[in-house]
Amino acid sequence: MNINSKSFLLTGGVRSGKSTYALNLANNRKNPYFIATAWNGDNEMEKRIMKHKAERGNEWTTIEEQLNISSAILKAAENNSDFIIVDCIGAWITNIMIKHNIDEVNNVKEIKTFLNIINEINIPIAIVTNEVGMGLIPDNKMGRNFRDNIGFVNKEIAYKVSNVIFMVSGLPMLLKGRL
Repeated sequence: MNINSKSFLLTGGVRSGKSTYALNLANNRKNPYFIATAWNGDNEMEKRIMKHKAERGNEWTTIEEQLNISSAILKAAENNSDFIIVDCIGAWITNIMIKHNIDEVNNVKEIKTFLNIINEINIPIAIVTNEVGMGLIPDNKMGRNFRDNIGFVNKEIAYKVSNVIFMVSGLPMLLKGRL
């Protein structure tokens, strides 16, 4: 397997500093791309998205893609991106589960394609995800399915990337690779 030496998985809890760390990895890039997977479905989410765009600044090109993030990555590559951030896998998994009305994502085409493309591109990439397997067991089937699915996808991404960083209270803990 050809591992992209500048591929990162940033995982951790909510507000642990994952996205900020990803942005810092992209410092001084000339043509960075941000692939946003969140769905802008209500006023609160719209405000969050606007805040995050302002934090990134105008030098970032944002592609909003809720399902086919592989095509967004290829588009960034075609436009000579020198750094890509995908944020976040949790929202993406939710979108896939709802769109396809499924409980398991293991065999979904979008997932398989994304897992293959991580190392096919030769552009530094930071993938942001949530670590949800350390908390309470969800009290409903959809919550448990989401937890299982994101755990599966996170594990597969961690296997493919060269660097895995676990963020805790804004501090990076290296799990794989180097800081």
